[in-house]
Amino acid sequence: MSGIVRDLVALIDRFLTGADTSLQATREIESVLFENFGEEDWYDEASLALAQYSPGGGQHLLDEADLAAVLKEVKADLEVEPG
Repeated sequence: MSGIVRDLVALIDRFLTGADTSLQATREIESVLFENFGEEDWYDEASLALAQYSPGGGQHLLDEADLAAVLKEVKADLEVEPG
């Protein structure tokens, strides 16, 4: 697992465990995804989910549980990719 993937998985884990579900944390995740994984099949779905996230959710927004479901899929994809 590359350093970038390892760092991204760590950021995702912090969100999934509830250690940091802030907008700043999701912006960090989104930035790493954009800079390094924009060509991946799952990128568009993950990017859209991150853009729609707001702590606590709201009308037309995703909450922590909604985003966690998407980030779990991203993490699984990252952990099986070479590199």
